Amino acid sequence: MAASISPSYPDSMNNNTGLALIRLGDGEMMLMFGISVQSIDPWFWRGGQSRLGIDLIKALNYPKYQYNEFSPVYYGIYDAKNICPFHQLMTMIYQHPKYLTYTNLFVNSNYPATKLLHRSLIKDHRKKIILVINNQTSSTKLAELNEWACEILHYPHDGPLL
Repeated sequence: MAASISPSYPDSMNNNTGLALIRLGDGEMMLMFGISVQSIDPWFWRGGQSRLGIDLIKALNYPKYQYNEFSPVYYGIYDAKNICPFHQLMTMIYQHPKYLTYTNLFVNSNYPATKLLHRSLIKDHRKKIILVINNQTSSTKLAELNEWACEILHYPHDGPLL
């Protein structure tokens, strides 16, 4: 099942090339466009330009990490009508169209299939997955994640100073 993400590269994990799927959520998009945001997590932004928002925009425009036929980076995109015009988001992404996917394929009513995909990835690529997680993750959950991740990078729940 894991190979179905990238039919062109079914052996990407076996030949040490890997793949990545990046999904920008509303919070990230709002930071990029200077819109105030109140999250369910314990953070908020009053609006205006932020260092993190600028860095997120730079990451979208950094071709070294985006177009690499040996380690494809897929971007989950969506029409964020209340945040920015879709065409504006598309002009910010330096990525070949074959590496763009619709974000909502992985959430909402499709979430059960996404969970199956996660389980398949974990089973097929045990100890090859790197996670970036909130540093307030419970010790119980951390122990569970440590069973299958090769590396876990902790990120402060309140992020860097914006």
